[in-house]
Amino acid sequence: MPAKADTTRKPTPRGPGRPQRGEGEAVRRALLEAARELFAERGFEAVTLREIAAAAGVNAAMVHYYFGNKQGLYLAILSEGAAPLLAHLERALERPDADGEQVVREFLTRFAATMAREPWLPQLFMREVLSADGPLREQFVERFAARGARALRALLRRDRRRGRLGEGVEPRLGAIALMSLAWFPFIARPLVEAVLEAPLDARLAGRLASQSAALLYPPR
Repeated sequence: MPAKADTTRKPTPRGPGRPQRGEGEAVRRALLEAARELFAERGFEAVTLREIAAAAGVNAAMVHYYFGNKQGLYLAILSEGAAPLLAHLERALERPDADGEQVVREFLTRFAATMAREPWLPQLFMREVLSADGPLREQFVERFAARGARALRALLRRDRRRGRLGEGVEPRLGAIALMSLAWFPFIARPLVEAVLEAPLDARLAGRLASQSAALLYPPR
């Protein structure tokens, strides 16, 4: 009597550089978390894609599959932090009754919390974006900076028309001042913490954000 055919469905083997069906988001998330930890511990340049993949428990081809390269992985991490901040500003512009001061305070608080939580980001930003030959400059400006600047300036212009900004505050310069106040403490973090004896934890970051907003918005 012929042997009965085995009809048990066998899992489809994973192709090189591709996740198995249903595991895609888990693999992508594992790569992002591994990259965050390694970048924070050793810096962007010192970490290889193989090390990130090994920490995530996958092969290096998965990084290329999801992010293209290490810069793409960095931009994805940055997008996770920047996208909610940009959405916060842009949603406020769609609401005529939004309290501009509260929107700015919350934006700065969220920004400061992100920088306090990811202390490697400011240094990476300076090297990869601000330097003259920074490979991420164009992408950063197009994806994040230009959108954020437009939204912040528009919000400040609206508040100026309403008489909410401090006397003599020009929206364009006000936006520059706010972003300078937001970035500088974290870019100069070792100096700030050593000279001013101000550890930039989440609590202090929130107070700093509130005080920065108060420079543009006088007491009611």
